[in-house]
Amino acid sequence: ALSGYPIQTSEGAIGHVIDFIMDDKSWAICHLVVETGHWYSRKEIVISPKHIDRISYEESKVFVNVTKEAILEAPQYHVSPLGEAYGDTRNFD
Repeated sequence: ALSGYPIQTSEGAIGHVIDFIMDDKSWAICHLVVETGHWYSRKEIVISPKHIDRISYEESKVFVNVTKEAILEAPQYHVSPLGEAYGDTRNFD
């Protein structure tokens, strides 16, 4: 239900939640995947749940304790293919 929620810093909104990275054993959220910028300057980053101050379902916002500058300077997130540890998931036999 957090998908699409804006990320709110003390300096204002920056980006929105587009996905989650989950722990495959506990099913806990390890990171939020956040899209910042516009179509011409789009960047995807990850934010750890430890940086979430609160989630407001009334305002549909995720409040974080990091600055806009830190978010803008965060490294680009790139989705990696599944490793060999996952085996051949096309074959369920």
